[in-house]
Amino acid sequence: MHLDGLRALAALAVVCCHATQQATGTIEPWAVAIASAFQGSYAVCLFIVISGYCLTMPVVHRGSAYRVATGTYLRRRARRLLPPYYCALGLSAVAATSIISEATGTHWDVSLPVEGKALVTHILLLHNLWSDTSARINHALWSVSVEWWIYFTLPLLVWLWRQLGTILTTIVAVTLSFALLISLRSTWVHVGTGGVSPHFIGLFAMGAFAAHVAHGADAAHRGLRERMPWGVIALALLAVLAWTTAAQKPGWSRQYVAGLLSMSLLTMLGTGRATWLARCLSARPLVWLGAFSYSVYLIHAPLLQVITQYGFGPWQLDATQLVVCTWILGTPLVLATAYAFHVAFERPFLNSPAVTSACPSHTFLPRPKQSD
Repeated sequence: MHLDGLRALAALAVVCCHATQQATGTIEPWAVAIASAFQGSYAVCLFIVISGYCLTMPVVHRGSAYRVATGTYLRRRARRLLPPYYCALGLSAVAATSIISEATGTHWDVSLPVEGKALVTHILLLHNLWSDTSARINHALWSVSVEWWIYFTLPLLVWLWRQLGTILTTIVAVTLSFALLISLRSTWVHVGTGGVSPHFIGLFAMGAFAAHVAHGADAAHRGLRERMPWGVIALALLAVLAWTTAAQKPGWSRQYVAGLLSMSLLTMLGTGRATWLARCLSARPLVWLGAFSYSVYLIHAPLLQVITQYGFGPWQLDATQLVVCTWILGTPLVLATAYAFHVAFERPFLNSPAVTSACPSHTFLPRPKQSD
């Protein structure tokens, strides 16, 4: 339940972040202070870490008996992720070539114009390889491609866990993700937030490590679970993240910190120590929102443009007024529309609850191979 609450907060952070970016002009300092709490890139980091956490749960529960049925696993991930994505892509393309096709000086302008290369690369989930396609059509869809390609690393991680152990595997994954990030910077590949983001492989491995520590039955993981002060570690990392954000450190470094914070938070919640926090995150409104947070993420960007262009545009608001109105009035409209999208285009493709009960909502588990 608390995982849905975390997804809900992450989805709200993304919506509020992009709502703030819709405004042009000077925003009042008090509004800037509030807006600084909404870091969309950190929310994406949390989504990636949760994904690694949930997809690792069958490995933790079945231990050495677990076998990755790669074909079945990828088919289930494709069924869960791709149909809503393609529906959102189609709706966004229609909107971006009709009612919101004109540049208005808002953040939505980066999604325009819709061109053939952008359409083809989005269909192939390769759009974030190029800087001129990653944000087109719907600027929020870049991370769907990132997550899709990260899914292919899970069978390799499972093999490495058995060869090297979880601690060394996590260190190797984070190190290699950093090396890949640095090496790709000198190529034509679009790297960083909005691009291929190879450092997210490290974040995915952090989520997997959190699952092992929080739920692993072996002595090594029990020791890490019982002896490490995960709450203190999470608070320390939160302070580091606040400092690096205020100091405007490179985005990739802040996202690694956000990944470590997310890992610590999931470990702490998984051990059952922070029951008060788990109860807060399990509040019914958050669980309800978390259940369709993927739909919120998929379609919020064009919805925000429609709201600001046609809803608030005629009001002649200044930047601060537009931001506040979008937060207060626009966000409920986005959530209501996203829920309708969820019912129509996401819920029909949910995988079996029997397989996914350990991690509800939009991150679902692969089916173990019944060979033992």
